[in-house]
Amino acid sequence: MSRWAYIGEIFLVMVILCVLVIGAIALIKLLNKKMSVTSNNTMEVVDSLSIGPNKGLYLVRVVSKYYLIGIGDSVNLLKEINDPDEVDLIEEISSPLQSSSVGDSFADNLIQQLNKFKSDSKGE
Repeated sequence: MSRWAYIGEIFLVMVILCVLVIGAIALIKLLNKKMSVTSNNTMEVVDSLSIGPNKGLYLVRVVSKYYLIGIGDSVNLLKEINDPDEVDLIEEISSPLQSSSVGDSFADNLIQQLNKFKSDSKGE
């Protein structure tokens, strides 16, 4: 095999590798565009609390409604928050300009709400 044939084969292999790399990059960019999710602020996790491995509580805002969701082996809706006073408190606490004088933490409010929920369900 002559020297020029050997150089020609190396050049051909390099061209094929370049085409494959460029194709892979183009495919990745195409898939990222198709799989990207645009957020229009209709859903937001307001706060979360881990209560064990793979278990937690999430306060979620969907449009203008708030839901308390429990996540463990399954996802459960624990409470839909409808009380305007509670909604105002959540919005006040979760606002970006939150000050330390706003009030109790999410965990304290959650405990209060769970106790209130327990006492309401016992009275039924």
